[in-house]
Formats: sequence, C-alpha cells, structure tokens
Amino acid sequence: MSTILLLLATSATALQGTRADLEAGRVTAVIEALAPLAERGDATSQTLALLAEAWVSLYRFDLAEPLLDRLEAAPPPPGDDLVRLAERLAEAARMGRAGALIDSALARRPDDRALLLGAARQRIGLGEPAQALGFLDRLGDAPDATAFALRGIALRARGRSEDAERALRRAVELEPTSAAAQEELGRLLEERGDLDGALRAYEAALARDGNRGASALGRARILARRGSEEADLALLRFRVIHAFEEDEKILLARAVEDPSTAAAWAALGVFYAEHRQFQRSLAPLRRALDLDPADAGAAETLARALVARGEIEEAEAIYAALRARFPSRADIPLRLAEAAEERDDAARARALLAEAVRLGGRGADAEMLRGRLAMRGGDAAGAARSFREATRRDPRCAECWLVWSLLLIEVGSAAEAEEEIRSALERDPRNAAPRLALSRLLEAAGRGADAARERRLYERDALERRY
Repeated sequence: MSTILLLLATSATALQGTRADLEAGRVTAVIEALAPLAERGDATSQTLALLAEAWVSLYRFDLAEPLLDRLEAAPPPPGDDLVRLAERLAEAARMGRAGALIDSALARRPDDRALLLGAARQRIGLGEPAQALGFLDRLGDAPDATAFALRGIALRARGRSEDAERALRRAVELEPTSAAAQEELGRLLEERGDLDGALRAYEAALARDGNRGASALGRARILARRGSEEADLALLRFRVIHAFEEDEKILLARAVEDPSTAAAWAALGVFYAEHRQFQRSLAPLRRALDLDPADAGAAETLARALVARGEIEEAEAIYAALRARFPSRADIPLRLAEAAEERDDAARARALLAEAVRLGGRGADAEMLRGRLAMRGGDAAGAARSFREATRRDPRCAECWLVWSLLLIEVGSAAEAEEEIRSALERDPRNAAPRLALSRLLEAAGRGADAARERRLYERDALERRY
C-alpha cells in the first residue's frame, strides 16, 4: 500500500467508521481492517486503541495485551477513545490495567477532560474516592453532568453527604435522563432518612433504565418499610433483575473460558435479545456467526435485533439469505414482511404476508401484522378484527389484547372489549395477559383504583413467568 493510501486508510473519517462498526458489534470487520496496520507497525495510537477494544470485547486478552503495551509507550490517542477502551477493560474485570492506561496518558496530557473523567471513574471503581476528587478538581467549574455525578459518588463515599447531595442534584438538573445519577441520589437520600425523595429518585432511575438492580432493591425496601401493597411486587421485580445479572455472569464466563466456541457467543447474544437488550446482543451474535456461519438461530436473532434497532437493510439481507436456505419455512417471509412494514413499504409487506400464510404462517404474529397494516390504511375496525383473532391464536399475547382493546375504544366499543376480556379471564383465570388491556379500559373509564389492581396482577404474572 502506498503512503498516500495508508494515510487515507487511517484518516479520521475512516476511523469514525471503525468506531461505528464497533458500536454496531461488527468486531471482526474492525479487526480485519486494523490488524494488518498494527502488524506492519503502521498503526497510529488511535488505531491501536480501537483494535485493542475490539480484542477486549471478544475477551482475547492474549491479543489485546501487546497492543496495550504499545499504547502506553506511544503518544496518547484521543481521550474519548482511550476512556472507552478503559471502560471495556473495567467491564472485563481488568480495573488495574484500565487505570494504568489512563494514568499513562494523563502523564502526557494532564489537562485532557475525557481522561480526567475516566481517571476519576476508575478511582471510584477501585475504592479510592479521594484520588477521584483530585482528578475532578482539575476539571474546573464547567457545567458537566458526568463530573457532578462522579463528584457526588466520591463525596458520598467520603462521608460528605450534604456536599454529595448538592453535586448529585446538579448532575440530575444538567442531565435529567441520567439513571446512574438518580440511583446514587436515591441511595444517599435513603441513608439520610428522606424516604420520599429516595423513592422518587429510585423510580426515576428505573423509568430510564428498568434493569438497575440497586434502584429496584431500594424501591422495594422503602415500600416494605411503609407496608405498601406494592412491596411484594417490587421485590419480585428486583429478583428478576438479579436473576438476569446472575445468568449473564454465567454466560459471560462461558464465553471468556473459550472465546473460540460459537455456541457460547450465540447463547449470550440470544440471552440479551430475549431480554430486549438488543444493542448488547449484536457483538456476541456477530461473533457466533463469524465462528459458525451456518448457525441459523443466531442469524435470525441478529436480524430481529437489527429490526428492533431500526437497521432494516442489514436485517432484510440476513432474512433473504435464510429464505434461500429454508424456502418452505413460513416464519422467514413473515419476518421479512415485518421488516418491510418497518420501512413503510406496505405493499411489499402484504405480499410477503400472503406468502407466509400460503406456507402455513397462521400464528398470532401474522394476524398482528395484518392488523398493523389495516391501521396504516385507516381501517380501525379491520385492525380490531385481526388483533382479536390474534388473541384467539395466542391467548397469552398481552400486546394482542392491549392493541385490540385500544382499537375498540377508538371505535366506541369499550364496553364490548371489557365484557370479552372478563369472559376470557373467567375461562382461564391463570392467564393474566388480558389484564393489561383491562387496566387500560378501566383507566379510560376513570376507575383508577381498579385499573391499578389489574395492572399489578398482570405485572406479577409477567414477572413470575420471567423469574
């Protein structure tokens, strides 16, 4: 490769694309693009950081470590890239290595804001809040939500609760969507006896990230202390989150133990997708397919995750390849139809839906898609018929019941919907799926207490089935 082409290959624009590939889970593509540069000694420090991050994400520390050694001896890459690499190392329980990497870069660029924030975060993770405050003090007084959140965490660890509360409230003010700051504020307020404030903070954190175990447990504690009828449900919600965390540890350990086993990566990716953590599912699923391109299950799950993230074009390409391999399967044209609907191609969606039905696709998913297409055409009554049929094909589909009931409200038939739902509950009291729809009907009728009771019954059933 000529010098000019090499420069182009490592330009800022090219590396931005590499960063996008990493975030999309295309780890193998990143390695294939950057490893030759590192092997020839032509890699910039930014290239080394991105390549090291790719290997760390695959738990190939044997290949990441030499790159980390080179990084510590080279001019530091941009602070954001180095901090992301350090975060990946910390997530992989390499806290010491992450801290050393940032410290080495800070020695050369002592005023780099991203590095100072990264160093503070690392020191907090290592249980060194005083050192974290030292790094934060060097940032000045700029209104930075992350800096205030880290300062609040460090001050709380140092026993300076009033100062910590001021910092955390400032972080929430600057970035109201920060679940981490809300959770830390909840912990602090609970310690200080402000249970109302703590409960609000925990609920705000869970509203932004429903998988925060500490917030779920804190909320359950407070509700139990108050004797709330929601306390048992809140504790069950925490147990579900905790079970997810424990299962995740087991699956991660299997992938780390043997990073060359496709089944371990596929299991991890499917696990994340089943829990609707689609972003996190991408990298393990892509890795599974790199190792075993014939794994149809991993391919289907990856396509589903891509559709959920709005990356329709790539998902359609995966489904098209599966369709060629399995021409008699009805679910594949149905998934293609759903993808076509996502990109507003109703005509193609209808054609693919018809193909799926010809092949035997007559489940609830097919009726739900038929209903959504009817809604796009302004046919609320037709949509209601399709969603009602979907509830017959899958009586445990809470979404089917809910959309059907909302459509009946729209066409002025709420009483009919309530009567049918109550009949369904009488026929099968163990099936709580219709209760979510019933809660919405009761809420629309101004019966708030009854609606809340039905919603709790639905949530309890859903959590118990997950737990």
